[in-house]
Amino acid sequence: SPLSVVNRQSRRLRILSLSIAIGIILMPAASAIIGAEPRPQARRGRILIIRGVLNVFSLGLDELACKLSQRGYRVDVAPPEMALIAAQTIERECRSDPSQGPLVVIGHSLGGRFCCSIPWKWRKSGLSVALVVILDSNPLTAVADNVERCVNLYVTNRLGMFHGQEVWAVDPKTDVVNLDMTKVTRPPGVPEVDHFNIDDS
Repeated sequence: SPLSVVNRQSRRLRILSLSIAIGIILMPAASAIIGAEPRPQARRGRILIIRGVLNVFSLGLDELACKLSQRGYRVDVAPPEMALIAAQTIERECRSDPSQGPLVVIGHSLGGRFCCSIPWKWRKSGLSVALVVILDSNPLTAVADNVERCVNLYVTNRLGMFHGQEVWAVDPKTDVVNLDMTKVTRPPGVPEVDHFNIDDS
């Protein structure tokens, strides 16, 4: 009948209108999902960053930690007085889940001393360290034989203080790089590297 035809057309119109309305509502969300930046994939790697004394002269390491975290690495930042506790936590977690490695330790000034001492402690648990980065420190101990590579960036000055020194490894298989940053040619206008800005450099 004409009335049933009108009812069917009216129902189709209501369904079409409802579909259009839902589409309009969901469109911004769909656009946001399609245009969103992909989240960084979690990468294998556990990084411990240790600041220097007083916890105020190594703030450049915080920026480094943010960049590494944005790239998907798991990063722990600790002041020197908490470094051993952080290292114990990482050791315990890596023993229960070895896939968290490889391990990396980065430290500035007093934190740089822990860069050499912590791998010795991890060695007792059979943990290997892929990379150690020392920023202007006097480690007071050799690089352990469970470290694959050590990069030691330091400065020298006439004062005989606030500067680092070369390090050495007990195992010749450990790749050690000692680089005096005061001898590196800098572009014009770039300030000299010293103990207090090497972490920002």
